[in-house]
Amino acid sequence: MSWLNPYRWLLAGGLIAALVLGYFAWADHIGDTREATVRAEYMAAALVASEAARAKESAWQTQIKKAQDEATKRQTKLAADAAALRTERNGLRDDLATVRASVPGLTRAALEQYANASAVVFDHCVREYSGLAQDADRLATERQTLIDGWPKERTPQTGN
Repeated sequence: MSWLNPYRWLLAGGLIAALVLGYFAWADHIGDTREATVRAEYMAAALVASEAARAKESAWQTQIKKAQDEATKRQTKLAADAAALRTERNGLRDDLATVRASVPGLTRAALEQYANASAVVFDHCVREYSGLAQDADRLATERQTLIDGWPKERTPQTGN
């Protein structure tokens, strides 16, 4: 009749309760460990993605800065070219004014010489303007090619 002994039942119940509580504590510990592992993997992946995004952003910023610097250089060169052109234009204007003022007193040979020189200058201008128009057309085509070939990815800032 020892199986009716209440101490034995209490001891068996306590042992079973301790085993059940131990199992749940162990399962909770394993769950916490797995959760910590998953969080660590997620954080590592997020860090890698963040670093990749920063590297890409840095490359874009470098590319933008380089493009802006080159544009500034081009603008400076264009401004210098425009100033030189204005100076040359003003000089030609003065030369033409001098020629116009002296035309009434010139001989026929001098007038023919001025006419020939004017024709040469006109031909030179036509060649230069034609070359300029061809360059402008070529640049417009290259620009459109670059625009068409540029990657079309969606960006958060523009929504494109």
